[in-house]
Order: sequence, then structure tokens, then C-alpha cells
Amino acid sequence: MQDFGPWTIAFLSIAYILFYFMVQKGSPEFATMVTYFIPASAIIWGSTLLNEQIHWSLLIGLAFILGGIFLARKKRLQQAAATLNEA
Repeated sequence: MQDFGPWTIAFLSIAYILFYFMVQKGSPEFATMVTYFIPASAIIWGSTLLNEQIHWSLLIGLAFILGGIFLARKKRLQQAAATLNEA
């Protein structure tokens, strides 16, 4: 098995810097929505680097996650539109 320790530290450092940049330039809500894509990237990297098989259950789980993101984003946009209409 390969030792990914130095790579892990390097990429986590970059990820933290990007996260704080996104919070500073965007919004905390937007920055935290990025964390919902971790399972998708885990499926891709696991398949690519570790030759893991992609089962239908992984794809169904990913569909639930993406559907949840869509619903959360849709509700948030509706709330923002209602707030603008009141003003």
C-alpha cells in the first residue's frame, strides 16, 4: 500500500485555503454547499486511483445527495425571492 501522507497534508492545506477564500469572497452558505460534493469526488477518485468498482447503490446515494442539494438550493432561492418581493 502506498503512503499518501504528504499528499494528504498538501491537498488538505490547499483545500482549507480555498475554503476560507470562498467564505471571504462569497458566503458561508455557498462555501459549505461544496462539502456536499465530497461523496461524488470520493467515488471518482476511488474508482480512478484505487480501482474500486462503482456499484448502483453508490449512484443512487449520489442521486439522493444531489437531489437534496437541489431542493435546499431551490427553497433558499424561493425564500430570497419572497424577501425581495416584500421589500
